[in-house]
Amino acid sequence: MDKEMVEGVVKDSRNQEEMKNEVEDERLRKHPAEKDKIKEMFPKLMFPQMKHYLNCGLNLLIYGVGSKRGMVNFFVQKHLTNDPRLIVNGFHSATSMKSITNPTLNFAVKHLNADKKKARGNMTTHDQVDEIKRIFGKVKFGELNFSKYHIVIHSMDCGNLKSHED
Repeated sequence: MDKEMVEGVVKDSRNQEEMKNEVEDERLRKHPAEKDKIKEMFPKLMFPQMKHYLNCGLNLLIYGVGSKRGMVNFFVQKHLTNDPRLIVNGFHSATSMKSITNPTLNFAVKHLNADKKKARGNMTTHDQVDEIKRIFGKVKFGELNFSKYHIVIHSMDCGNLKSHED
């Protein structure tokens, strides 16, 4: 009889765990029809406006509850195909400013005929940013086969991307 009670307790606790997971899943599934409608309408309504803002030289920050990664990647695939871009997965703990400046500087050196010797070596992040600005600042309008260089950062909450001056 003790064995049955132990099994019953284990079974009950397993059911409680399953019930807890179902409650959590139900919270995530609230208003599925509305969410599907928004997912369908958002690209049609907002993507052209977002592209316009980028063409005007503005930055975009998309925030709110839940992941925006799929939507942002879809926007990049649909509207930023003609321009080079760097996608940074900021949610990784190893992400830092160097993981943005290094590939951007390498791109600038490779595609903008920059001085490789000056752009290489042991540069600080600040020096890299200055060099990137200098290289991109020398480019004349119409000189390149692309109009912008886009940096897409998924999740800027990574500690290494936050300002340490706060």
